[in-house]
Amino acid sequence: MGVRSESIRATATFKTLPDTFRAMLGKLGAKGIVGLLALVAGIAVIALQNIIIAAGMALVVVGFVLTAWGLVSGLLGSFGMGAMMGGGFE
Repeated sequence: MGVRSESIRATATFKTLPDTFRAMLGKLGAKGIVGLLALVAGIAVIALQNIIIAAGMALVVVGFVLTAWGLVSGLLGSFGMGAMMGGGFE
């Protein structure tokens, strides 16, 4: 009358950085990639004149993106589709 225990093997697949980066670029599309390059180039041009202003501009852009992400994920969550935005900071 022994208890039979079987080991449960958990396997996890980890994507490498190039795979993740390639997937992100595929989701952005051509316009998204051009927009991202224009954003980085614009901050680089500002950084040539003043690095502090460029850092401030970069923080404003990051803040804008995080705010938009929060608004969109909240909106999708109210429709029952909150998991569509992927991971988060919750």
